[in-house]
Amino acid sequence: MKRIITMACAAVTVASFTLPAMATTKIGVVNFQKVFQNVPQGQATVEKMRDSLKPKVEQVKKTQQQLEKQIKDFERNAPTMGKSQRTEEQKKLQEKQGAFQKQVTTIHDDQLKKEQAAAVTFQNDLKKAINQVAKDGHYNLIFNSQAAPYSDSDYDVTKQVIADMKK
Repeated sequence: MKRIITMACAAVTVASFTLPAMATTKIGVVNFQKVFQNVPQGQATVEKMRDSLKPKVEQVKKTQQQLEKQIKDFERNAPTMGKSQRTEEQKKLQEKQGAFQKQVTTIHDDQLKKEQAAAVTFQNDLKKAINQVAKDGHYNLIFNSQAAPYSDSDYDVTKQVIADMKK
């Protein structure tokens, strides 16, 4: 009997230390994707990237069409060409294809760098907004909603973060 009372007292003591800690912990979750879609910084970034990429994509399409036409012309005319002329034309086409691939790779790499820089800027702005919401709302923890398989809508602070980023 003494042992049961001792264990009960120990359980009550442990509970008395953990319950106040749990009661003072305030947790929130933020849907990063929803924030990105609803703040000017996210929309502006996407539009700016799309606009800056458009002329390059048009140039690549034009170059690709020209190259395809030259290849078709070569294939059509190859049987009537002499061996040295055919070899020279093949070499020219291969050089053009190589230059085209290099152009595509360069554009892709440049776009990737711009996207990464924009992502870093957006993440910094998002972090500032989350920190401000946490400070104003006295939150101890704010998680990305994707890190929490389930959370009650009472914990969602996405609207507050969006409002802070729109300021």
